[in-house]
Amino acid sequence: MDSHSSARKRLTSAAGNATWEYPRSSPGGDQMDIVEVMEVRDGLIFQHRIYWGWVGVGMLMSGDHPG
Repeated sequence: MDSHSSARKRLTSAAGNATWEYPRSSPGGDQMDIVEVMEVRDGLIFQHRIYWGWVGVGMLMSGDHPG
């Protein structure tokens, strides 16, 4: 599993929110599966959230994640 890959499938934005999806399956093999959400107010990041998938959680627990 290539945990250091960074293939991004999708970026969406609407109403002050930007969302990035890093799916598990990528052209270079499996990677950490996460979704990042940023809420922007007045041109600044107001909140930043990261949601981890099962593969990403397993990598964090085992220490096999990009540093």
